[in-house]
Amino acid sequence: MGKTIILLSLIVYFLVSACSNGGQKISVYPKTGIGEKIYLSTVTIDGAYKKKDSAIVLENGKEITFHIYSAEQQIYAISSSFNDFTVFFINDQGNKTIHTDSFSRTYKVNGSAATNSLIHFQKKQDALLKKICLIKDYTLSQLLKHRYNQNYINYADTVQNPVAFLIVNDKVDFGSDLNGLERFIKKAHKKFKGNRQFDQIYAHALNYLQQKKETRLITYQKKLYY
Repeated sequence: MGKTIILLSLIVYFLVSACSNGGQKISVYPKTGIGEKIYLSTVTIDGAYKKKDSAIVLENGKEITFHIYSAEQQIYAISSSFNDFTVFFINDQGNKTIHTDSFSRTYKVNGSAATNSLIHFQKKQDALLKKICLIKDYTLSQLLKHRYNQNYINYADTVQNPVAFLIVNDKVDFGSDLNGLERFIKKAHKKFKGNRQFDQIYAHALNYLQQKKETRLITYQKKLYY
């Protein structure tokens, strides 16, 4: 009897929650051509877009509301039929407010800690890259390039959001350090296993490591016999 009451209570709770919150609210305040369409799309790590919803801009700066009903965190994009300017964000916990200006190609995302963490990190990386391009001293340039690459590794190694990890992971480069890569990806697996996109990346990384180790072993054996 007690288990039945608990189960019924849980069912009522989830039904009420689903009806009352209507999913994750995404409030968009666009500045673009009047009559143009605003699109909400999902984006895979490979860059494939899938449109989820759209609305027509009747007045610049007026709120357009979308809802995300998927519990899975992933990359979303706000774009328009006006030009190719696109705003990306992660649907981490809570409602989002997005101001986007297709004319000045500027934007602001409120309510997404993961998105803003990525934006802040990438701005620092962009500034460092500009500095590297201006430096003529080879030794200093190589030192800063190493720091630039290490920043991606450090960020991915410490970030707590699986989608943020996947985005930055694309920039991570361990070169020939297979042991470093293996430690890195296995540490991430402890945090993010169960995320569909991460699990795919993890399987790919393990396959890559296995192939590289086999190639090294064959090369080593050839050196022994010849």
